[in-house]
Amino acid sequence: MALNYDITSRDWDNTDVNVNITDPDGFNGIIDLDNDNASFSEGTLTDVVATADGLELKNDYALNFESTSGNYVDLPPSAIPSGNELTAEFLIYGGDALPKQTCLIEARSGTETTLRTINIHLPWSTGDVYFDCGNDGTGYDRIQKTATASEYKGSWHHWAFTKNANTGEMKIYLDGNLWYSETGKTLSIPVTASTVALGADFEGLTNFWDGKIKEVRLWEVERTQNQIQTNMNNELQGDETGLVAYYKIKEGEGNTLTDSAGTNDGTINGATWTVDTTRYLTTGTRQSPQLDLSPISTVESSSISWQETLNSQTITIETSVDGGSTWQTATNGGAIPNLPSDPTTLDVRQVLSTTDTTVTPVLDSLEVDIDTAVVNEDTGNITGSETQRFTLSFNDTGTLGSVEDNSPLMVSQQDSGYFNADAENFYTMVFEAVDEGKLISDIEYNQEGWITNPKNTSQWTKVDENKENLWTKVEKNTADWKKVGGE
Repeated sequence: MALNYDITSRDWDNTDVNVNITDPDGFNGIIDLDNDNASFSEGTLTDVVATADGLELKNDYALNFESTSGNYVDLPPSAIPSGNELTAEFLIYGGDALPKQTCLIEARSGTETTLRTINIHLPWSTGDVYFDCGNDGTGYDRIQKTATASEYKGSWHHWAFTKNANTGEMKIYLDGNLWYSETGKTLSIPVTASTVALGADFEGLTNFWDGKIKEVRLWEVERTQNQIQTNMNNELQGDETGLVAYYKIKEGEGNTLTDSAGTNDGTINGATWTVDTTRYLTTGTRQSPQLDLSPISTVESSSISWQETLNSQTITIETSVDGGSTWQTATNGGAIPNLPSDPTTLDVRQVLSTTDTTVTPVLDSLEVDIDTAVVNEDTGNITGSETQRFTLSFNDTGTLGSVEDNSPLMVSQQDSGYFNADAENFYTMVFEAVDEGKLISDIEYNQEGWITNPKNTSQWTKVDENKENLWTKVEKNTADWKKVGGE
């Protein structure tokens, strides 16, 4: 920072020198900057992660099913809708073992195969996708179509299956587009009486599916194509009309598959949790390490700013000046909300959220800047000789720290200007009696004794001719600094 100084002195020995320090441009009393992996990794991170690009949402989870015995999920019979309408949605990533004899899901109203309430082969060993739904006790409605391998394996795909016994329509949607449909399918859907298996046949004994599954939704209504397209990449609330069971499959641990729409929790058997590197959690937060503002006596101004890559999603920055009891939403480039003139702490929280789980917003950088007004007056008793220097030392807030030299001194003029300082060093203002009390230079000595911060002047003057090499004439803005007290 550059601090203005104004020195007033009187014409007698042992003069009291009054020094008034003011800050013309705003002293950066506290600057906190997060802009890389290391800085964003600090603090409390919940469902967000620091990367080389900044702060972003963590990847989501999925359940991994291997086409071996015992890999499936038990669902309660009440998870399967009954009546005349049904929609079943799945986000799947088929494994290398496909195509083979598999069941993505199966439920029955009895033990016989003819009593299927829902059954989906995705695909069967032939590569055909089968959708069975509704029965009359002797048989069930079915539609089928041959799929290409790229439609069910090697990448994530959204599949939706709908049945409306009133209209007789059964439809299959792939990634929001109508993939296949038939009419004349009027058998209603009886109440499911058996267990339900996700990833195997209804008893969990055969036809084990291979791949990863997430976002399983079971509805008691026929969803329209527009409804499917609008929400296939969005996480639902769980209270949507007609939603009977909803498995987000994002727990990441444990053996329970939580139903976010009701009480139809499932039990995981053999299937394992895995990270889905192409999908993101819907919301996450980071609370930065608390900033200690006690060194700031008076706040002159403050600002909080950030750079972001939203990807059409949302980042909200919140601050708290009461230890996290209350939070206020900050404006990018604006002042810190509710910051008192004499603050003690500041907490900053970053909230990232997405409605499209295929993308994440990225917080590229975050900067907090709190400026303190350095307006201090201090008095030092100065004595010295006409050929010696005297010094005033100031700490990082501009307060007089010490006075040196004690020979008679006559000063008869005022002087004003500026000197440089920061919050990490002590700086010294040096005056010379023969120059009538005017500031010669502001000086910082490094550990090797080199002058590192000369005043912007055309030359330096030796303070004492008897102290050889104490000061050496140098040109303005030169890089050839001279060592104090040596060659």
